[in-house]
Amino acid sequence: MIAIFSLSVQVYANALKMANEGAGLLKRSKSALFPLNIILFYSGVFYLTQAVSNEPTNLDVRLVRAMALFDFAENNPLAQDTVLEDLEFFLMFRNRYPYSTKVELPLVYFALAYVSGLKKDFARFYYYLDRLRECEEMAKYLSQLKQRFPQLVK
Repeated sequence: MIAIFSLSVQVYANALKMANEGAGLLKRSKSALFPLNIILFYSGVFYLTQAVSNEPTNLDVRLVRAMALFDFAENNPLAQDTVLEDLEFFLMFRNRYPYSTKVELPLVYFALAYVSGLKKDFARFYYYLDRLRECEEMAKYLSQLKQRFPQLVK
């Protein structure tokens, strides 16, 4: 029994470590020169995907992947889909699974609204915009949404 528990703790730590490594590779890809930027990007995506495959219910891993890929969501439909998947998973299960990452709920709603706006999914956009407006710390996120989607945010 102790061996099973220690193995599960090790897998959890390894998945989170792998996700953080992947996020670091993605961040470095933004400033690297061609072709290194492409190699770093796909290596980072591989690490993040593998981490979620290893621990699909680990909210920390999903948050790391979503936030890392959010930086690439503007022009990458796959990043958009992954951000939506991971953050909606987080919202559905945040009360069931313990997580250590301190994440602002307004940031989650902002990212979901932003990506929904990019995908022109207006029903989802307005849903998350309304959730964001219910949060106390919303002003900076609302101004960013208004700047990016002036026709949608009044």
